Amino acid sequence: MIRSLNTAAGYALAFAAVGAALAAGILMRDVLEPGVFPPFLVAVTVSALYGGVGPAMLATVLSMLASYYVFLEPLYSFAANDSALSRLVSFRMGTFFAAAVLIIVMGTARSRAIATARRARAETEEARRRTQFLAEASEVLGASLDYDETLTSVVRLAVAFLADWCSVDMCESNGSMRRIAVSHADPAKAALVKRAMTYPPDPLGRHPRTIALRTGRSQLVAEIRAEDLASAVIDQEQLEVMRQLAYRSAMVVPLVARGETLGVLTFAITESDRRYDATDLVLAEDLARRCALAVDNARLYGAAHEANRTKDRFLATLSHELRSPLNAVVTWAHLLRSGRLDEARTRRALTTIESSARLQARLIEDLLDVARVSSGKLHLEPGSVDLRSTIEASVDVVRAAADEKRLTLDVVTDVERCQVPGDATRLQQVFGNLLGNAVKFTPEGGTVTIELTCGDTEATVVVHDSGAGIAPDQLPRIFEPFQQAGTASVRKGGLGLGLAISRHLVELHHGTIRAQSAGDGQGARFTITLPLDVTDSSAAPDLASAS
Repeated sequence: MIRSLNTAAGYALAFAAVGAALAAGILMRDVLEPGVFPPFLVAVTVSALYGGVGPAMLATVLSMLASYYVFLEPLYSFAANDSALSRLVSFRMGTFFAAAVLIIVMGTARSRAIATARRARAETEEARRRTQFLAEASEVLGASLDYDETLTSVVRLAVAFLADWCSVDMCESNGSMRRIAVSHADPAKAALVKRAMTYPPDPLGRHPRTIALRTGRSQLVAEIRAEDLASAVIDQEQLEVMRQLAYRSAMVVPLVARGETLGVLTFAITESDRRYDATDLVLAEDLARRCALAVDNARLYGAAHEANRTKDRFLATLSHELRSPLNAVVTWAHLLRSGRLDEARTRRALTTIESSARLQARLIEDLLDVARVSSGKLHLEPGSVDLRSTIEASVDVVRAAADEKRLTLDVVTDVERCQVPGDATRLQQVFGNLLGNAVKFTPEGGTVTIELTCGDTEATVVVHDSGAGIAPDQLPRIFEPFQQAGTASVRKGGLGLGLAISRHLVELHHGTIRAQSAGDGQGARFTITLPLDVTDSSAAPDLASAS
């Protein structure tokens, strides 16, 4: 509509300009030379500058016809005249036509140059606005390490600049999705925003958001149709919400940092008539990269902070664990030196000093093992190990502590021998750690059981107890260094190294270890699998290279 109106106005301008030139030529007939072409050149120039090529050509033709009809002898006739004056006017008319064409070409070039300059200015202004938007987003992202808060602010900022509707969803450690923030440009749709605060399920994986999460690639839907909405939802309620939001165009951009997809940003147009294009997608991806970097940095900072706290707790525990046996040694040594102890108390003093020294030696050995694990220098002494005898030796070590707490300590197995390739001392260390923890965390009168079964290709050892159990949030980290087993309500001594060392030793034996617990007061269950010893040496695990 606007284009046809401009075109009509341009042609009308050509008629008006030629009419004005004709009137001027008639009025100045006696002053100007024959042909009076200067006014018509002005008409062509005006038509070319303000109307374009078509109106300028029309003005040229009209000017030539008017000059021929009004100013060329015989006047007011298109009949030819061979007089010298007529030939001169005809020549000038040809010159006029060439000048008019030149004017049209120059006017067209000027118009194109003006249009190009205007586009360049518009693009520069748009680039400036986009740069300013990204700068504001970066400032918001750098304002806090609480990425829930910063991403919520970024969503609001995006609604003010890039979208009518925006949401951000983050991947949780358990694989679920959590919607952090939703914002809409229309405050009247606050109720819809509240309904959309829960991450919508997508079991069929057809929503662009799910595709972006799975592939790590952005999804641009320039035009959203009704059938697109219907195919992306799982129920009528969700479809109704999306229809009320009136999606017209959308972009879904993953938040990717160090090759890991952390979440997604969703932008949608619901109010305006504009549609997203590749330029908008580039801007959205730039924003998503900045958000992903901020989230990743916040998580790394949190992990580093937690590591420092764990280190501080470990050092405090270490000092306590080393100080306690040292205090016992110093106290009993002082009493022995005084000579005031009778025979029975002397034996008790020597026994306490010996047990305290062994406890310190075990703590130091655990620390050395952790250092060896970290440096890759924990070595095995390969051999053939009978698991039953190794388990029985481990049970004998903790038997006294179990009897002191009146625990039922059972060994359950239906095999006489069960041979596995490995290091007997290190496997006994593993079983001793598990049994020691079970005895430590099981209250008086409880039960601790170790079971051994041998299959065709692997042996399975299970240690379970009726003790304090393991909190659900601790299970994923239970084999990490400095993590204490048990629930928040039950904490015992120790450095929290035994399970980390045990996992590494089991893995060096090409086995697996896993922990299970129903929670507080429900006991714990540790399951170890080890490959059996085989006669074919080529099929046996290479423990030397594993070390």
